[in-house]
Amino acid sequence: MNGPARYRVVEHDTVLTFGWELRGRGDDVELVGAGHCPVCGCPMTVTYGYYQPIVPKGGFLGRRHEPTSSIWYTRCRCEGLHMPRPANVPDGCGAGLRLARPQDAAGIGG
Repeated sequence: MNGPARYRVVEHDTVLTFGWELRGRGDDVELVGAGHCPVCGCPMTVTYGYYQPIVPKGGFLGRRHEPTSSIWYTRCRCEGLHMPRPANVPDGCGAGLRLARPQDAAGIGG
């Protein structure tokens, strides 16, 4: 058995295509994406609210930098053990990932 994989903050440049599922009803809808982190190889899921709120001082909260961007951003959210992971980081290997948004990947909107 191997020891825990190394935690390290790196940016991955390739746009990833995750499998997306729309969950919920009415105003309580979430987009859930599932795939593998290309940096550590672990399976992971990422969850976003269907609508992305604008933050008061400009910009957007969470997944994208611009309202029309076809690229969404996330950190690895796998459940694998990656050390030395900071105490305030609950999961992942530290990789910054670029995801194709659901309408580009699966035709479900977003």
